[in-house]
Amino acid sequence: LRECNRILDYAKETSDHGLFFSSEGPSWDDCVVCSISDASFNNDTTYVKTWDEANDRWTEIKEKNRSQQGYIVCLAPPDILNARTAIIHPIVWSSAIIKRVCRSTLMAETFSMIRATEQGARIRAAVVDARGLLTLKKWEESASRHMSHVWLTDCDSLYEHLVSPKSQQVGNKRLNIDLMALRQQVWERDGERTQFVDSSSGDYPRWIDTS
Repeated sequence: LRECNRILDYAKETSDHGLFFSSEGPSWDDCVVCSISDASFNNDTTYVKTWDEANDRWTEIKEKNRSQQGYIVCLAPPDILNARTAIIHPIVWSSAIIKRVCRSTLMAETFSMIRATEQGARIRAAVVDARGLLTLKKWEESASRHMSHVWLTDCDSLYEHLVSPKSQQVGNKRLNIDLMALRQQVWERDGERTQFVDSSSGDYPRWIDTS
């Protein structure tokens, strides 16, 4: 009962903390989906289950050198691609340890962006469907055609790799495949490769300063 009372007191004290969806925020008619991703490299620990033969049971051991990923998917005004500040409406967010051990900052940032953009793609499809414009058999293409999806990252090397007209290969084959999959979303419109990245529809990355 004492613990419940402490929780109740805390809830009352912080009742003014939380999400506030401003009426001055993005308009439903012209808003875009914005995915903000970030990662930390090699500065976290996790616990991994292993079999203890001596005691004949499962146990957990601590593993260092893990990376953290986080993202926020939100609705944003259409000028989010260039605006210095903007009012956004957060829809979904997450912060978790990356299961795969990352060998570089680029790898950690890429994994974080993949998680963010996959969630953003589903949110975009839901919004386009609510507008009555989604084709279920080709939901990704129809959602992309009717609504922009802006990716925000503070990783300059990842951003430059995605917007470069020429695909640059990286040494790690698996990472290279992940990067090519992201580039495909940026550079293709309706299944065709474009000569220039079109920011008026589809997916488009933007670099933002870490601060």
